[in-house]
Amino acid sequence: MPSHGLTRVRSGASRTTGFARFAVAAALVGAALGAPAAASAAPADAGHRSGVAAPLAPSAAAAPRLEAATVLQVNLCNSGADKECYAQGKSVKATAELVREIEPQILTLNEACSKDVDALFEVMRRVNSGTMVHWSFSPIHYANGHHIMCANGGHYGSAVIDSLDGMSHYNSWAYTFKDQARGDERRLANCSMVNTKDNAGYFTCAVQMTERDKATATAQCKQLVESIMDQVAGKSDMPILSAGTFNIRATGKDSIATCMEDVADDYTTAGQGVQHVVASTGITLGQVTTHELEGTKVPAAAFEIDFDGEGRR
Repeated sequence: MPSHGLTRVRSGASRTTGFARFAVAAALVGAALGAPAAASAAPADAGHRSGVAAPLAPSAAAAPRLEAATVLQVNLCNSGADKECYAQGKSVKATAELVREIEPQILTLNEACSKDVDALFEVMRRVNSGTMVHWSFSPIHYANGHHIMCANGGHYGSAVIDSLDGMSHYNSWAYTFKDQARGDERRLANCSMVNTKDNAGYFTCAVQMTERDKATATAQCKQLVESIMDQVAGKSDMPILSAGTFNIRATGKDSIATCMEDVADDYTTAGQGVQHVVASTGITLGQVTTHELEGTKVPAAAFEIDFDGEGRR
């Protein structure tokens, strides 16, 4: 599949898992937890949780400002519900191998199970051994509020695993999209913040729009770029990006271009197929590389990004 590349849119320690890891996070960060005021009232889904772990190989040197990163977006297709691509966890093993190979600083996951996030968090800690690594997981539910369970027994959802030298603050939120396709799972944005004492951090959202209806997927994308990303970033000038399976193409009716045509600020977008990233000012998007993975029908997408130091406007 050809990449649509870069498009500028003028738009006005020891292993810990689950809630135990959250306790470690609280001990590490304590009262330093911080979030922009505009994001503090985010409608979090029940079961949304996050945590952080200290560097495996801490350095005595002062942490440098993050200037460049690789964002790896993967749709694991590991719930067991989609028989066309479910392969009993093979996609998780393939993703772990890819993470070891390309060493991303940010990993966004769709159709992941909570156990998958645990496993890939540990891999991310090892490839980013000198930095603190944060994780955020949002379970996805049906319209009746019941969480979707994976075939392996864990919760099903989307996740962000992000790293940052000198991390002193972190937070995360879940936003369920207003427009949903009939009979579909409740699609959402799982958003994360990692920051340093001198505000040299960033925000990341992992998103997956519906594949049942392109118009609804476009409406979900519009809510993301016109509302959710602004709410998450609030008054902060730290840059924000969203990566995921948007389930719409770059151009045409009901597309990324349609999604972003009425947005008030400047955004940059890049992607391939149905996997895209949208970034605010303060982030420059570069090369997009796709990787075929065993156990999932959606190729993984690796996005090279630069933090230009100018911040979000």
